[in-house]
Order: sequence, then C-alpha cells, then structure tokens
Amino acid sequence: MVMESIFAREHKNGAWIAKQELFESPIYGKFFEYSGCISVDLDNKRGLLSFFKNIKKTFKKVDNMNLYMFPEGERFKGEGVTSFQSGASKIAKANKLTIIPIYIDGNNEKVFEDAPYEEKMTIEVYIGKSVESATLEEEYNEFYKSVRAK
Repeated sequence: MVMESIFAREHKNGAWIAKQELFESPIYGKFFEYSGCISVDLDNKRGLLSFFKNIKKTFKKVDNMNLYMFPEGERFKGEGVTSFQSGASKIAKANKLTIIPIYIDGNNEKVFEDAPYEEKMTIEVYIGKSVESATLEEEYNEFYKSVRAK
C-alpha cells in the first residue's frame, strides 16, 4: 500500500505482480484478484507466456501505468538485497520501460505482524533515479548501498 499511496499522489496507475498461488488462497485470493494484481504462474511455461502477453496488453491499454514487483522474486525478509530473478529485466526490455528503484527500509515484517497496533511504526521509502534494464541489478545494488550509507 506504500507504493500505491506514493503514486496516487502523482495520479499514476499501477498494478502488482503476484504469484498465481496467492490468487488461489481461500483467504487472500479475491483480494489479489479485485485489487488488479497481475498473476504469474511460475511453474507453467504457458502461464509465463500468458503473463508476458498480459503485461504487454495492459501497458497498451492504460496510460501512466506503473508495475510494482519484487525483482528478487518475493519480499525479502532479511537484511540487504538478494539476487534478482530475470523477469524484471525481461519485462522492462520487452515493454521499453523506465525502471525506478525503490527501497523500503524498516521492520516491515513487524509492521504486518502486529497490525493493528497501538504505537506508531515508521517505514522509510527511498526512491532512486531511473536505471536501465540491462544494468538493473548492479544499479539497484549501488542505490541500496547509497541508502544504507546515509
């Protein structure tokens, strides 16, 4: 919800990429479906092909579209940054997208674990300068190091 809030102020549209298994959850499945998330079936080649076609079609239909994803393939609960999956770069290259790296700093798991909570929790969001898809991982790591040095 952090990203949606930031981009809503700029009147931009956006959608999250989520694994197909999240859509199949009896508790959260409808939430993902109704919130406009785009599913990706990582275990099925046809599912991946369909996913890439969906992304392309969505970008053609929606102006000011933003696509939110965790390039590591999932939310990373540890410290630092893990290796990126190839999907983020492939999506960016295929759709000629500008990539804006974002780092969310804070004890995010604690925020979700204790919600609703009585005391205020702070999460800092850092937004970097645009990067090229070909050098996404390297440039993101440099961005991350610059944030951590502050």
